[in-house]
Order: sequence, then structure tokens, then C-alpha cells
Amino acid sequence: MRALHYSSTGVFIEQTMNMGYHYSVAVDQNNPNRVFCNYLEFAVDYSKPLLPNNGSWTLVKNWAYNIVGTKDDQFARLKGVTTLSNNRTYALARRSDFKWEVIELTATGLRFTGVLTPHLGYTLEKNGDMRTAGNLLLGQQPFFKNLPLTGFNGSGNPKYGNEIIIATSPTAITGQDPVSENLGANRYLSNGSIITFSNANYDDGASGNGFHLGILKANKWLAKFSGSTYKQYAGEFPANGDFDIGNGVGYTSDFASAIDNSIFYIYNGEFWKNSQTNKINHYYSNGLFLGQAGVTGPFSYPSDDAAPMMAGNAKTGQIVKVADDYYLYHCDESFHGGVHRWKISGLSTIQEQIVPVVKLGNPPQQASDYVNLMEGLPFASTLKTNTAGWTRNPKDDYNNNYSDRWQVVTNKTTYKVAGADLRITNYPNTGGLTREVARNLGSNSNLINWKISGEVAYIEPEERYGYNYMDVLDGQGKVIVRVNRGGIYPNFSLYANNSTLVNAPNQLSIVSKLQPFSIEVLDTDIIIKYANYPFVTVSKYDNSADIKSPKTLKFSSYSPNTASHVIDIANLKFYSSVTTPSAPTLTADDDANTLSASHALGDAEILVSENGSAFTTYPATINVGNVARPAGYWKFKTKSAPQRNESAVVSSPEFTVATTPNPPTLAADEVANTLTASHALGTLEILVSENGNAFIPYLGTINVGNVARPAGYWKFKTKSAPQRNESAVVGSPEFTVTTTPNAPTLTADDAANTLSASHALGSTEILVSENGNAFTPYAGTINVGNLARPAGYWKFKTKSAPQRNESDVVNSPEFTVTTTPNAPTLTADDAANTLTASHALGTLEILVSENGNAFTSYPGTINVGNVARAAGYWKFKIKSAPQRNESDVVSSPAFTVTTTPNAPTLTADDAANTLTASHA
Repeated sequence: MRALHYSSTGVFIEQTMNMGYHYSVAVDQNNPNRVFCNYLEFAVDYSKPLLPNNGSWTLVKNWAYNIVGTKDDQFARLKGVTTLSNNRTYALARRSDFKWEVIELTATGLRFTGVLTPHLGYTLEKNGDMRTAGNLLLGQQPFFKNLPLTGFNGSGNPKYGNEIIIATSPTAITGQDPVSENLGANRYLSNGSIITFSNANYDDGASGNGFHLGILKANKWLAKFSGSTYKQYAGEFPANGDFDIGNGVGYTSDFASAIDNSIFYIYNGEFWKNSQTNKINHYYSNGLFLGQAGVTGPFSYPSDDAAPMMAGNAKTGQIVKVADDYYLYHCDESFHGGVHRWKISGLSTIQEQIVPVVKLGNPPQQASDYVNLMEGLPFASTLKTNTAGWTRNPKDDYNNNYSDRWQVVTNKTTYKVAGADLRITNYPNTGGLTREVARNLGSNSNLINWKISGEVAYIEPEERYGYNYMDVLDGQGKVIVRVNRGGIYPNFSLYANNSTLVNAPNQLSIVSKLQPFSIEVLDTDIIIKYANYPFVTVSKYDNSADIKSPKTLKFSSYSPNTASHVIDIANLKFYSSVTTPSAPTLTADDDANTLSASHALGDAEILVSENGSAFTTYPATINVGNVARPAGYWKFKTKSAPQRNESAVVSSPEFTVATTPNPPTLAADEVANTLTASHALGTLEILVSENGNAFIPYLGTINVGNVARPAGYWKFKTKSAPQRNESAVVGSPEFTVTTTPNAPTLTADDAANTLSASHALGSTEILVSENGNAFTPYAGTINVGNLARPAGYWKFKTKSAPQRNESDVVNSPEFTVTTTPNAPTLTADDAANTLTASHALGTLEILVSENGNAFTSYPGTINVGNVARAAGYWKFKIKSAPQRNESDVVSSPAFTVTTTPNAPTLTADDAANTLTASHA
């Protein structure tokens, strides 16, 4: 919807646009400047800040005008839109016959190509491939396939090859595996790994109660992460990247995607705490949780505007990269009237550091200065009366109907630590019913200082009828401190011994979450703290109560009608001036057969009992001997003292009779420079020490290298194990340096057909192999003959000797058959005084020598001149070349001098009319 703003004179001023609810948002996977909401296309200029009229976000196209109802789905409009290698833009349209059809976004509108997928389990990827998966149900072995784009036909429709399986799960799907039928595009990392995602929220052992993200490559799980809460969980949204399946959530998440080395999913959480969420979880490519953004409901209505960052049912979206920044777009059903855009920067600064963790023993048990009042409570269970110091009345739960319930259960607000919290629910269907839950604080008297701390949440929106008390009682049941809630919705008040602790109008979003509190007595002062509000100092509630003898922490609720009371309490601790020290720390060595106890109070405060006998003073380290002793044969505790209880009892571990195995067997090869250890127990039981360093696990054959190592440089033994000592230590033998000489030097003459080898060690140290036969001593220069021999026909090396390896093998070069061409053909003309040479190989191959000088390249016809030249004055031959000798030499014939006589003498008689010629 667009609203146009005109002046009173009809002049256009501005416009605003409201998308209303929408479930389809997409971005061109290869052109992030094209953003789509439903069928509307916007041009986005990332270089500009988001402002109304600066061109940063411009509506450019409405693609809806030729869409038909049988090819439209409000949750999947222009799905997977992307511009492909032919510079044309495509997307998927969902058909009413449960198939995808490839559509093209053309200059004249949407074009339906008729290219269909077999079913809806396909995604269009940014390179034009399609991906699908199968066997996605419990007990099946899932597979993931790629349908490669192979080109386009004459109409521009994409063409696809055969489906290729790119990954499979190594085993059938269990309830712990992050696999479901929720498929999405762009769920693979730059290294080719596939991201699997499960949005299931069941807690039936079948699906949804395990991991929700996984990294799968080929047929191996590289990681499984984003583990579940549980179905009855009612606490805060997990801030550690876990996946909440509790809090009444219906539809959890539909959008998950990966880009470069990052993985994101949006948890839209419909019906979460009767509201919704818009949480974005971010993980690294190894499954490491990196961060979280977004908000959760519920929100106060109608006084609150739409919360920042909140969206309803953000089911679709797209992550794109622009320069070094990333942008996440998603839809919004009901909170804001537009497309959401998140800018994510700095991902290139993430660096992975791998730190090995080595356990060096058991850490000492730290003494605590408090009693954990939640210790011993079961996980996610009904609290039974007389459990871990807790009692309740009535002792059993009942759930007759919504307004007639009495329940006390653990782990409603926590899901990793057993019994860390309690939820007390009292919904009486008639008035006048009181319900109580109490924790015994022990026998305390004359405590100058004490404190109770923990967390509390008041779940109901108001508490105007009846009461919900948190009382601290003395040994006579008299109230020392009473904290109770007041206030009428939407306001909240909290009182401590009738003094106002909190008066917070419209703060239900705070009090309905666990907030820290403490009740502390310092001599005669009682100090009460809640959340971040100022503390108050109060007098005791009952003037006759004994402030120094706290005995019971009690929670009670009462209603004169059907009003309900629900309270969460967590992490309760009791601190007193009478301490209970930690148990002694035991150090047991089943190999040395010794047992010792220690404590920060000193050994003199330790008591020990052997084999069920009375506790006596601990003497010192106990020499057990190589005998079997069951766990608990010795028991230890610290003795009591003024203002100090005995510690808890700690039992000794089991001691066993230990055997001593033989030492490892060593195999040393000084030629190959290797050292190997073996043992009947297997190599995993072998330890090795190098050059006096600590023993570490033996990893396999040791490559010694061609270096000198003294005997015992390595030492080996078998490790100790239950009922087994270490073996004796065995040392390695000496290793010496072995030299490797250079290979022989070869001299090959393809013209003379000879091959010789030489070496600084002498020819007697050379071995030769002919044509693949065994190496034999080299006998001297080899007469190859005018025969063709391939490279390596002969192979040469130097022989090994003490502290000397064989040399590398050197191959002979190729030998070829050499031909001898005919001599050049000469044409001599003594009259014209010219001399010409020719040959079938061409004149460039001819050499000529004049008057006994060196042969040079033949230049062409020689002009002899009218001079005498003896036969052989010029000599000719064909030059040598690979696989060709010189020709024989041919000599020129003799050239002679040619003279010119005088002309005849003429006698002419004009009278007699005669003419006569004469000559000498």
C-alpha cells in the first residue's frame, strides 16, 4: 500500500509505502542490488544511507500482473531469484500440483518456461544448479543431490544434466541428527560442505530433541551443533546458540543459510511464550557459535510501539555480500510494514585458533563457602517430598484442569544443569487453599552473619488475590524475613518485612524473568536486594524470631478464590558463619601403589577409615602394595571443629594388581634409516622418548634420516593401564651417517658411436645395466655401433659400500643411426667462367673450400673469371647433421684462359669494285 501526500493546491509532496504482512522476501543471488518483496522489485544503492528520497531504495517493478493462482504461493514468491551466466534472471514458482516451475523475469513480465521439478524438494542455487535431498525421515539414510545446470536452449530455458549424489549421512537418521524436511538454498560452505538444518521441535526421542545444525561432507559428519532445550523448558531464550523447543513454541524456524564461512538461521518462534521471537543465530564454519541478534516477546500492548528488530514469522530471507559487508533481508508478518535489513560487518576479521587441551590430572576440589540448596534435585522432574532437604505440602502433584493444579517441578527455566531451578504452580479452583514448599537450612544457632541468595521470577501478570510469600523461619517456625509481591496489573510491587522493596509500574517484562535476589543478615541488620533496585534494610518480621538461627526457607501461596500463583526460583545458596569444608583431595597412583590425602586445612585435620573400621587420624601417604583393593576401601573426611562441620566423605578409588609386560620389540634399518617398534598389545600402547625428552605416544615408524644417532637416542616402553605396569625401557641401536655419492659422469659420442662413464671413486666402482638387465661391473668405453639406442638403454650407478649408499642412476642419452649423403653435383662452364653446385638436400647444406682454405657455406654460383684455375681449386661437400655424416668431397674441374685476337684486315677497291679480308 502506498500513501501519496499532496498539498492543498494539489501539488505532490511525497509518498510513503507500507508492505503490510508479507511472507516472501528474496534478493537476486548474483545481483544484490535487486531486492524483492512478494512480487515487487526494489533497486537498492548500498553506497547511500537509507533515507526516504535519496535513491537508496527505489520501487522499480511489479511482477505480479500476469501471475495466476495455480502458480502462486504467498510463502514462496520469486523463490531463489538469481541472474545466471546468460545474463537473464530466473526464479521458481510453486504450482498447485506441488512442483516448482522455472520462471524468467523478462522485460515484458514473467515468462513461464515449462521447466518443472519432480516435487517441491528442490532449491535454485546461485550458479543455476538445483539441489534436492531424500530419505529425510527417522530411520532412513539421507542423501543430498545436485542437478547441474548444463546450458540453455534457444528460448533461454535452463537445461539440466543428471542428478549427482554429493553427500550422504554415514548412518540412518536418529533423533539426535540435524536433518529434517526443511530444505533451503545456499546451505553449503566455500569448502563444499553441506549445511543440514532441522526445525523440528518434538521431544519424543524421534526428532527435534537433538542437534539442529550439522556440517556434512561426502559421507561424514564434520560437526553437529545447536542442541535442543526440552519440551517443558520455560526459561529465557538460549543465549549460547542452542535451539529452544520449549516455551510452548509452535513453528520454530524456516530460514537457514550459509555464506562464505558463516552460518545463520532465524528463529521466528511462533507462539513462544504466547508471543513470537525474531532471533538470529550466527555460527562459524566449524560449528562454533559466534553471536546472536534480535529480540523476543512478549511485549506490553497496547502501550508499546512495534519493538525494534522484531518481526513476525520471518520465514523467508536472503543473505548477500556487498564489498566486505553482508546483508540479511527477511520478511515480517505483523510488526513492521516493510522488509527488514540487517548489516553484518567484520566477518573477515574472524580467525580460528586451535588450542590443544591436555588433561594433566584431576583439579583439586575447591572448598565452597555456601550450601547449594538446589543440589541433589532431579532433572526435569516432579519434586518428591523429602528430596535433598526439600519438603512440600500437599506432597503430590495434581492437574485436574487448568484452574485446579498443584505442581512443583524442576528445570523449567534451566536445561543443562540438573535441578538448578523449581517452578511452584498453585491454581486452586476454590478459595482458602494454602500450598507450601520448604528447604531445610540445617541446624544453625548463634550465626552472626548469614545470607540466602538466588533468583526469582513471578510468572503471573498480577497478584491482587491472596499472597505468595518467601519466608525465612527460625528454629521455632517464626518468620525472620518475609518477601511478598503486590501490585495490580500492569504494575509490580515487592515488599520485604512490610517495607517497599520495589514499586515498578509497567515492569512485568522484568519481574517475569529470573532476577537475582539476596537476604543477608549482618549482626542485627537485615538487608534485602532484588534485581538492580536499591537494597533496603529492615527489621525482623516477627520481633520474637531468633535472627541468628535460620532454619527453613519456605515458599507459600494462598488464594481466597480461583486466582493463581506461579513462582520460579533458581540457584539458591545459603551462606553461614558455620562452614562445611570440602572433602579431602585424594591422589591415587595405581602404578606406584600409593594413596595420599590433602586439604587446605592441613593433613592434621584429615580422618581416615580403612575397610569399614572407625575413622582415625590420617598418618601420611598410604603404601597400598600391589594388591587389589575395591573402591571405598579407604574413606576420608575432615574432622569437625568450632564453627566448622565435618566435610563430606570421599572414597578411595579401586586399586588393582598390576602385571609388567615385556618391552617393545625394535626393528632398525640403517640403510633405509628407519626405526620401528611393535608389541603384542598393539602400537597404541607404546610410548617413545627422543633424546631424553618426555615419553609421548608412539605414532609409527620413525624416519631417522641420514644422521648419526647414538644408541639409546630413542627409548621405548609400553604405557601403564589398569592392572598393568609400564614395561621396562628399551633403547634404540646406534645409527650412522651414510653418504650418497654423485652419479657417474657419462661421455657420449653419437658420431663416433662410443659411450664412456667416469667417477671420482674410479671406474671399478661403477655398475652398468644394458637394456633393463641386471647391473654388472663397468668394463670400459662401450662401442655402441651405428645403431639406434633409446635414452636409458644403458644405466649407470656407483655401487654401495660400508657407510656409502649407491648413487642415483644416470641414463645414457639416445644414440641414432647416421647416414652419409652423396657428394654435391657440380656444373662447370669454362666459356662462361661459372661453377655451380647442387644437391637434393638443398644448397644450404653445401660447404665449399677455395684453394685449400676452410670449408664455408656455399653462397651460390661462383663467377670464376677468365683466369686459369687448376682442377680441385674448389672443393665441395655436404655438411653433417643429426643422424647424418658429411658427404665425400668433390673437386672442381680445371678452368682455362680464353684470348681475343685482332679483327681481320680489309682491302677495298672501289674502282675495281672488290673487297678482300686477311688475318695473321
